[in-house]
Amino acid sequence: MGMTINLKEKCGKRTISRQDGRVVADLISDGLKKHESVTIDFDNIMIASVSFFDEAFGKLAFQY
Repeated sequence: MGMTINLKEKCGKRTISRQDGRVVADLISDGLKKHESVTIDFDNIMIASVSFFDEAFGKLAFQY
């Protein structure tokens, strides 16, 4: 069974800083410990920075 993380619900407009990305990375990491898969819902996210994406997803790529 999978888990879905809705970025709009979890982050609102906070998809810019590394700190914002760390929140998402922690949610993903926790989700992967409990679920077979994690889906990230980007619906209604208008902008996100490279720093946010690097922190949220880049480091997890090396772990998983």
